[in-house]
Amino acid sequence: LKILEICKNLKELNLSSCELIDDEGFSYLEKLESLERLNLCGTRIKAQQLCKILQKNQRMRELSSGMVINEEAVVLELGNSCRDLEVIRLLHPRYLTPHGISALANCKNLRKMHLVFAEFDYSVTDDSLFKLLSSYQNLQEVYILFAVLTDHRLKLLAQCKNLKKLFFDLVKCQTPDKYSVIFEQCPKLQEFCFIHCDISDQLVNQWKKRYPYVSVYTYDG
Repeated sequence: LKILEICKNLKELNLSSCELIDDEGFSYLEKLESLERLNLCGTRIKAQQLCKILQKNQRMRELSSGMVINEEAVVLELGNSCRDLEVIRLLHPRYLTPHGISALANCKNLRKMHLVFAEFDYSVTDDSLFKLLSSYQNLQEVYILFAVLTDHRLKLLAQCKNLKKLFFDLVKCQTPDKYSVIFEQCPKLQEFCFIHCDISDQLVNQWKKRYPYVSVYTYDG
């Protein structure tokens, strides 16, 4: 309430891990109209409440909202109201319907996207999502957790021509040496990180030698 009263032109708000904020507290944010960056990870905000905030804050550029962002209603609202969106964190493709993916395609300025798949769920037909990724001309950073990457999906991801940073966390690939398509097709790539991905040192060393302009590293700690 005090934020609303005093900071009417507030552009950035981080409420991550504020678990005690209730519906009434979040309702005050509906009256703000200048928010551009909002972090609600670890809160208990509901999709309906978040949609109301997004409707009033159509200049939103960066949204981090944990699992609530997987509600189709939120994805549809982003596509309708926040077309200047540049960063979206903790998006779960399993809950994205074709309708939601189509709506998100309206956000042409996306630069960073964090995708959290269902843990190694081979049944998820998310090729349409990778086609969406390949359509973003401004996409520069992608973080992917728990995905199973087919050769086809790698080729789609490699169509992100402006990609600079790519992070794979607990990602499985049918043929790890096919990761080379990313190096070859993404000329602006600067950093490629494999976290708990079971990538051999020999393969990493080959990439470092062949593509010296890319910082390639693994992390298994």
